[in-house]
Amino acid sequence: MERSKEAKSMSDYTLFHDLAKEVQPPDKGILSRTLYNDDRLKAVAFGFAQGEELSEHTASMPAVLHFLQGEAKLTLGDDTLEAKPGSWVPMPKGLRHRIQAKMPVVMRLLQLKKNLRRARHRATCFSPRLRFAWGRPRRSEAGCP
Repeated sequence: MERSKEAKSMSDYTLFHDLAKEVQPPDKGILSRTLYNDDRLKAVAFGFAQGEELSEHTASMPAVLHFLQGEAKLTLGDDTLEAKPGSWVPMPKGLRHRIQAKMPVVMRLLQLKKNLRRARHRATCFSPRLRFAWGRPRRSEAGCP
């Protein structure tokens, strides 16, 4: 599937005007498309046909599920919930989860590859303004590599 005409990729950023249009639910099965991937974040759009299920599995890294279109039965650990457009679910590494589409569904998955603490540390090192907002710098201002 081609990237929509509304998606713009520049050297420093990628812009999607409407994520729900980036993948359409197929008539049968589950479609996935990687929208973005770098050393810190992977964004994948999923399209589920009605009745399709992503069987129970474990999150290999912290992740966020964001439902953009349709309704699904979502199992998180031992809890079963309803997901609808706008549902947003941050998940820790190791959480068992399962998704069953009650109707055609479009969902975005964000996989967080690096620890936020490490990202904050880098920002603290390179931005004195952020250092004051977050407090407790871990490196001296002069000693940043």
